[in-house]
Amino acid sequence: MKKINVLLLSIIVLLSFSCVNSSSEQKITEDFTVDASGMIYEGKYVFSEKESMATTVFLLPDSLFFILKKVNDDSIWEANTGVWRITKDRLLLDGGNDSRLVARKTSEGLEVLNNAGEAVMKDEKFILKQQPVNGLRNYKFRLTAAYSYFADAALMHFCDSPKAVPVLQTKANIDAERAFLGTEKQLEKGLFMEVSARLLQNPQTESPFKFALELEAVEQVFEDMECY
Repeated sequence: MKKINVLLLSIIVLLSFSCVNSSSEQKITEDFTVDASGMIYEGKYVFSEKESMATTVFLLPDSLFFILKKVNDDSIWEANTGVWRITKDRLLLDGGNDSRLVARKTSEGLEVLNNAGEAVMKDEKFILKQQPVNGLRNYKFRLTAAYSYFADAALMHFCDSPKAVPVLQTKANIDAERAFLGTEKQLEKGLFMEVSARLLQNPQTESPFKFALELEAVEQVFEDMECY
């Protein structure tokens, strides 16, 4: 975890303070719209021969996003969530210090920008390329969120997004349900826990939001954790 935090800090500093010569050539920004079935973008930023950070963004309906980061060849992604919005020709992801991103759409994909809306580097662009949405199952990630269970429905709640995501019935969900019912969190927003999970399309649901989380394991439970 310390390794990923160091690289995340490096990226934040890079995105915040890097600049580009105003005369350098820029690709024309395309109009940006988010498909109702969701969109996936993925790319890698290479710091050196031994250090790199892969980034994947899930853009979902109702302005919810997941941003996944992975250092070097780590086997599992670290996920955070938040709210996306489109301002003029910029896509803005806002979900706390580990989940902020500014990008514009180009013919190559999403070009990641610094906080001033400029290219991150003068000579090399940080591009997230679009991936097929049916590949969602391929992304296993760790996520910390608040789990709740009521009337046979399980939900995951996030501090940086008002949108809760349904949880599918699996053995890990039963473990999460037992942990939740064994605390005094039933009347609150939920019990925070770290889980290993995948985000899946859920076309069978009657809800207009056609996605759900499939839990694979409950890693840790945090009874005293709250949103702040």
